[in-house]
Amino acid sequence: MEGKNEIICERISVIVPIYNTEKYLARCIESILCQTYTNLEIILVDDGSTDKSGDICDFYARKDNRVKVVHKKNGGAAAARNFALNMVTGQYIGFVDSDDTVEKDFFELLYDLICQYDADISMVAYSEIEMGEKIAKPKDKSLIVMNQKQAVKELLFDRKIQNYVWNKLYKRKLFQGVYFPIGVIYEDISVMYDLIRKTEKLVYLPESKYNYYIRKDSIVNTNSHQKRVDELDSVIKRYKDAKRDFPELEQENAYALVMWMIRVYTYTVKENDPNDTFIKEQYELFQSESQKYLCYILTNLKPFKRMILLAMLWDLEKGKEVVRMDGELHE
Repeated sequence: MEGKNEIICERISVIVPIYNTEKYLARCIESILCQTYTNLEIILVDDGSTDKSGDICDFYARKDNRVKVVHKKNGGAAAARNFALNMVTGQYIGFVDSDDTVEKDFFELLYDLICQYDADISMVAYSEIEMGEKIAKPKDKSLIVMNQKQAVKELLFDRKIQNYVWNKLYKRKLFQGVYFPIGVIYEDISVMYDLIRKTEKLVYLPESKYNYYIRKDSIVNTNSHQKRVDELDSVIKRYKDAKRDFPELEQENAYALVMWMIRVYTYTVKENDPNDTFIKEQYELFQSESQKYLCYILTNLKPFKRMILLAMLWDLEKGKEVVRMDGELHE
């Protein structure tokens, strides 16, 4: 491995946004520092942390000259990532969340995939870890190479390609003109579409090399009204963009919209959110797209979500009754 890294001149810039994750931060940084691919630029963005995260960043900057640290006023993960994007010097860009870890060959494997298949984006599977135990494993076994249209379709279906930036490696050129939307919880949804839309080829190897730690106190895993509003707004924006860019994927795009709207509606009902007007405001769009491609959507939805969809098309209050049935079945 050392000989290989000696002749590699292409640098990978690794962006790590950080906010009050002192309990997990050292574990995250250590997993990046021990990568078999050593030509890394590691940008740690301390986004106004009030715990000892900033001190931990500074410690690693003194320990390894590949580490760059930025201390900035709190502005959210999107602002932290954008700040780092303006600093990168590498030909490739990767992301790691500060409470997650990566396997030691994570970046070497991603880099090799891009080179071998002349791809713009490489991607591996990830493991979900909760209470120290891995609770998800990749189901696919074979490597997949996708062109632009195939990649957009997989992103819409949210299956092989999901709306996360962190289990992938990108050619830097893809980020020209692409930034994370500020003040939005689900910023990855719109960014992933913008990046996939610009790619000519994506390669996916379903081996788990990224460890995603589930924390109930994290922003993504905390239920809130604003989180659902942001999620739906991001999905509708992507729907409109994809409708403009890929009219030949109209039914897949409609399915993606309806699937996400059912998801948001289900969470809203289960959380007893009284302020659900944002769902009603988009109901006409939900109805028109559902009815236009009803057979296709029903074929691709799981059985219980089919029931929710049909009930929602009848009446939103009927939809709530079906959603609550799901809770009763699991009690």
